Amino acid sequence: MSGSVFVAGHRGMLGHMVTRHLTEKGYTVRTSDARYGGSAADALVASARASDARYVVNCIGRIWQKSMEPADLFLANALFPVHLAQKLRPDQHLFHASTDCVFAGDRGNYAVDDAPDAEDEYGVSKQLGEGVARWPNVSVLRVSIVGTDLGGGHGLLGWFLKQPQDLPVNGYVNHFWNGITTLEWARILVDRIERLERGEAHSPLTQPGTEPIDKYTLLCAFRDAFGTRHEIRPVEAATRIDRTLAPTERRAPIAEQLSALAAERAGPAAPSRAEPRVEIGR
Repeated sequence: MSGSVFVAGHRGMLGHMVTRHLTEKGYTVRTSDARYGGSAADALVASARASDARYVVNCIGRIWQKSMEPADLFLANALFPVHLAQKLRPDQHLFHASTDCVFAGDRGNYAVDDAPDAEDEYGVSKQLGEGVARWPNVSVLRVSIVGTDLGGGHGLLGWFLKQPQDLPVNGYVNHFWNGITTLEWARILVDRIERLERGEAHSPLTQPGTEPIDKYTLLCAFRDAFGTRHEIRPVEAATRIDRTLAPTERRAPIAEQLSALAAERAGPAAPSRAEPRVEIGR
């Protein structure tokens, strides 16, 4: 497969993996170094619209670990995707990344048509961003992701890999999860693009997922896949949290996904990785 795909947020935890995987599959990735500022004539939105890419992937998202400022959260997670969906050309299709954090986590097994009920600012900002699913040329993937980072490691896996291996790490046995890796998200994206190219209909909101596990088990899977020596202790958190989603599409077991991610991270620098076909605008 060939063609152009515009990736917003190409240096983030999700975006850099999406960029790599698209390149390995033969796509040319367009992107921009412009930062979203929220103006009517925003340069990042304009770059996506003006590109030759038929598909635009929004990998931009502000997480609470980076900022708890409401203005930052709502600008990145709510205003940007809506602005992007409004301004794209009719022949462009937007893929938007959402999260299980749109739910409060009281009960788990949330169906795709359950009303989001998170009340914290991060969760509400992501709920508002999901509103782009109302546009006819938008696909929203609602799922929690884990992946490696290019920089500081604000995500769970990045945090885990930075922990000293001679010290124990606590894993919560009453926090439940059934997400996917960033590599698996990128694989789903390519599959969705290929389906659209064949003229197949798309679902505006989907929940790809895996079998539910607790965070203790997830950390053990991290250790096994990446070959670390961490001792992981099962502990109970003060509050039980279950944001697991009822999958609309069940993916490979998370241990298998993590092994593939670790192999991707440790593999030799193929030509497509050394010189990715990424064109950066202003």
